This record gives sequence, structure tokens and C-alpha cells, in this order.
Amino acid sequence: MASIYRKKDSKKWHCSYTLPSGKRVYCSTGTTNRAEAMREACKIEARALAKAKETSAPQLVVLDQLNEASILAKRGDLSLDRAREIVARIVAASTGRELRFYTAKEWGDEWLAGKLGSAAKSSQSTYSSIMRGFLAHLGPQANEPIEYLNESHFREYRDSIRKRKRTARTCNQALKVLRGWMRMAVNHGHLARNPAASVPMLLETDSIERDPYESEELERMLTASEGSWKGVVMLGMYGGMRLRDATNLRWSSVDLDDGLIRFRPLKTARRKTEVVLPIHPCLEVYLKTLPLPLHPSNFLFSDLAGKSTGGKSGLSFEFNAILVRAKIERDRVRVEPDGKRVIVGRRSFHSLRHTFASMLANGGVSEGLRMELAGHKTPDMARHYTHHQIDTLRKAVGTLPDFR
Repeated sequence: MASIYRKKDSKKWHCSYTLPSGKRVYCSTGTTNRAEAMREACKIEARALAKAKETSAPQLVVLDQLNEASILAKRGDLSLDRAREIVARIVAASTGRELRFYTAKEWGDEWLAGKLGSAAKSSQSTYSSIMRGFLAHLGPQANEPIEYLNESHFREYRDSIRKRKRTARTCNQALKVLRGWMRMAVNHGHLARNPAASVPMLLETDSIERDPYESEELERMLTASEGSWKGVVMLGMYGGMRLRDATNLRWSSVDLDDGLIRFRPLKTARRKTEVVLPIHPCLEVYLKTLPLPLHPSNFLFSDLAGKSTGGKSGLSFEFNAILVRAKIERDRVRVEPDGKRVIVGRRSFHSLRHTFASMLANGGVSEGLRMELAGHKTPDMARHYTHHQIDTLRKAVGTLPDFR
């Protein structure tokens, strides 16, 4: 209930009352008569209580927090931490959810954790490498709030990669990943804008092309390939398979009766894209020399399955050793007028994929068929091939030259 009192320096009566939020309110009744002041105090209190009922509890919390922020700001005590606390309480009152603030490192860890079930392992490795590099570039600022990140941080990191003599494509890949990282922060309400979005991509005029192999080089490569590697190389030549797709191929994907290989490329496994590949006669002869599996889930090349591509014991290192034995130059070099040697072309296992497409083109196979055989199509499309389409693909693969 409201009470009245008179200040020493005032003839008018004042009243005080308590709101449902617990806040105590003091104001003047505007009269010098005690009885009138009591009646006015009760009216003031009734109006205030009615208004409080109209205002929900969350609104009261928001108003109280804004009032607290105003008081702190006037005193010069509104620090970043205090402002965060106030904003967090406002959000909690409005949405019922806790608002968490992240440092650059914390948000990086959070973002990478979210990629564990939604990205291929090779992509996860790329994201992790780029994130580690960016946080190392930030130094102590990695432990500062992500709101402190601005365009210059991302531009300077892009340029630092460039200074290490990496190609523009590599720099742009890192920038794309970081843009996605910041975009997620915006989508989750941790940032108002994406600071990496305004950093321009570099012109990719220095990218190293993946040169295809010549016919005589393919013959030497097969001769130099030992054990399981011969089959892996043939899958690259006659199917355009990526390295880890070939080394991890299972017998359940091979149908020697129908002469087809059906598999899901690891790169697009999340989209459940299936590739149907007619088996070339030379590849069929090789596959029939392999021992029959105990179970369809067995790998064709168990000694290579599960291996990573990188490192001195990785698949790429082993393939490069085959190139050395076959006396195949890995890099195509151009000598500039100033005598500087510039790598303009590079051959790797992935170049077999380019060779596969090139041989199909030379055989008169249309671009659409070449894309289908290489797995460049929409998800689940391969499941609905008609017999006529299979025959068309088989004829396309039949245009490839024989290498034994």
C-alpha cells in the first residue's frame, strides 16, 4: 500500500509505493492537504499497478536493463563486459535462450565441430588447416571477441598466404572457407555482418594446370605400376576415378557379369551421388585376374584401402614414385626471359581424370556423356539409367584406347 511523507524543504506531500518487480517508486502528490495527499497516493499507486499488469515481465526486465545501461553510461562505467551481461539478460528475457559470446578461437572450434558430421574427412582436414593458419595469424587477438574481427584481418591473412608463394587459387580457397565461417556467425546472431565478405578474390592467372598424360606415358606408367597400383592406375585411366575412390573400391561395387562399376565418390558422398561406369575390356581382363573375395564388402586393394593421400607414406607419395620409375616428368616448366623457371603444369594421379576426359573427347564422345562418366551430375540420377543409356555409356568407354 502507498504511504505519504513530507520532505523538510517542501510543503507538499510525497508518496511512495512498490511495483510488482520490487522497485520502490517515489513521487509528489501535488497537494499540501494530508487527506487529499493520501487519496492521490492511492490513485497514483493504482494507475501504476494497472500499467504494470499491462506490461509483461520480460518487458520489465528489458526496461530495467536499458535503464541500468543508461546509468552506467552516464557514470562512464559501461565496459564491454558489463554491456555483454546486459545484452545477454535482455535476450534471455525476450527469447528464453541464453546468449553466448565467442572469441575467434572459440567460434573456430565450434564451427569445426559442426563440420564433423556434415563434411567429408578431406574437407574437414582442409577446414581445420585453414582455421589453424588464420588463428595463428591473429596471434593474441584469437582470444578476443569475434566482433573485433574486421576486413583487414582477412585481407592480411590472404596476402600472407600469397607471400608464401602460394597460388591465387589457394588464397581464394582459404578466403572462401573463412567467409563461410563468418557467415555462420551472422546466421547464429553472433555478428551483424560478415567482415570477410568484402575482401575480394584474387585473379587466378597463376594457377597450375593439371596436364593430361600422353599415350606412351600411360604405357610406361602401367609397366612401372606394381601390385595393387596397376589396378588403381587402370581405374584412373579407364574410369576417371579419384585416387581414394579407386583405392577404397569394394567388390560390392563391381558387377563383372553386367560389366559395370557402381560407386559413390567420396567427394560427393554426402549428396549420395552414384556413378555408373562401364568396365573397359582391358580393365575387365585385369579385374578377372584378381582373387575372388570372401565377402562383397571386401576391398579390391586391401593394402591401399584406408590410406591417406598426404605424407611420406601416403598414396600421393607412392604414386609419385611410379612416375619416377616410369621416367615421367611431373612438372611442366616455362623459362621466363629473365631466366626464372615457372611451373605452368603439373601431373599427379588426378591428371588421370583429365586424361580420361581428354581421351573420351578425342573419341568423339559428347560433353554431356563425358560429364556423366566423370560423375558430374545431379544426385541419384545414375540410379535411373535405362538400358539404352547404359549401352550409350558403354560405347563411350569403348572408344578409349587399349593399354595392357
